[in-house]
Amino acid sequence: MELLIGIAVVALLVVGVRRLARPAKKAPVDAPTAPAPAPVRQTVDGGEFVATPVVSSTAVASQGAGAATGSFAEAQRLRGLLLARRVPPTLTPWAVVPEPGEVFFYRLEVDYERFYGAEVGFKPASGFYFGSPAFILAGMAVAGLTNAKRRADAAAASATQWRELARCEFLVTNRRLLCLVHGQWVSFHYAAMTAVYPEIAEGVLVCEFTGVPPLRLSGPDTAIAAVMTVFATHGLDAVAAHPSLAALG
Repeated sequence: MELLIGIAVVALLVVGVRRLARPAKKAPVDAPTAPAPAPVRQTVDGGEFVATPVVSSTAVASQGAGAATGSFAEAQRLRGLLLARRVPPTLTPWAVVPEPGEVFFYRLEVDYERFYGAEVGFKPASGFYFGSPAFILAGMAVAGLTNAKRRADAAAASATQWRELARCEFLVTNRRLLCLVHGQWVSFHYAAMTAVYPEIAEGVLVCEFTGVPPLRLSGPDTAIAAVMTVFATHGLDAVAAHPSLAALG
């Protein structure tokens, strides 16, 4: 009996020693986490900007065109993106050939006008009057009144004023503004502008050039064009400090 008990004790000791001698399992090591990709950076006219996620052209267009509230909100968003040094979403208008390095941001709708005078003549009324002196005098008086009216109308028509009013499709890029006027694309480069008047509250943007009639754009979507035009002509600091952009909050 004592022999059996001794054998059992020895067996237990052997099992315990084997368990103690067994190497401990190593804790699983987590795989190294890949570093987050660095944000894509783009250069916009000499300044480094972080690109925003790309959205479809239809989404961008719907943000800009339409109701005044939608256009105003998009102008606010654009201003915020620029101040955060982020590039707005882009689109691809296949009908227009881009210039080297040109990027398209918005497809909008605006009212287009140009400011200039015109040569307008008038044809004087004349005639030969036969009859009594009273009849001749009456005919001459009528002719004089007619000529005065025609002269005044011609002067009014030839005066320098806003002309060519047309509703047109409008593209905003980092190089220029483009208007589709009567089926033809007309370009207005930021580099050629000599003065810019972005009246956000009135929904008007006026741009002046050397040797070219001034351009006036009006409508809700002009707020978006005004922000980009101020940025392209005056720089990023003006986007924050320009008094006319203060209406965007």
